[in-house]
Amino acid sequence: MVNVTRYDLNEDLVTGELFISPVPEKMEGGYVSYEDYAALQQKLDALAVSWNIVCKSGEPNLPVGESKSYWVCYRSNGDQKLRVSQAVWFNQSKPEGLDEDDDADCELYTPDGEPYWPVGWHEAYCHEDFSTYYLSWDCGHILAYAELKLPETPAQLRSLPHDTADKAG
Repeated sequence: MVNVTRYDLNEDLVTGELFISPVPEKMEGGYVSYEDYAALQQKLDALAVSWNIVCKSGEPNLPVGESKSYWVCYRSNGDQKLRVSQAVWFNQSKPEGLDEDDDADCELYTPDGEPYWPVGWHEAYCHEDFSTYYLSWDCGHILAYAELKLPETPAQLRSLPHDTADKAG
């Protein structure tokens, strides 16, 4: 018989990070080979979220004219609970010395057609009249932000023909 160690998935109560630790031999559960453990750890590492705490590291530092989507952890205005959502950080301040009529560098406009030069956190919304629609963040106080890592598409759906995958759900 091959000697294998059992591992369990745990969560650090302070940081919320997931980690794997050996299970004492007397506890019940399945066994995992080292190769399976290594593959599992690699998948967990790929999913790990590294939070930037705003009071320690500040807001995102993007070049002027850039924007980027992030995960944000915030304290809700209403019930004061910690929540996680997506938000966009904009650093698109109005260039100095720009004539009021010269808005060629502007990428965003208000519903009235006026140039909009956003700096700070915004939330993306669906709107029937616009392809992109952002409002200044007002859901609560943002405490931390992290890179927006999107998961892979489900392997089960990648192997199915398009019509079958669409009808499967």
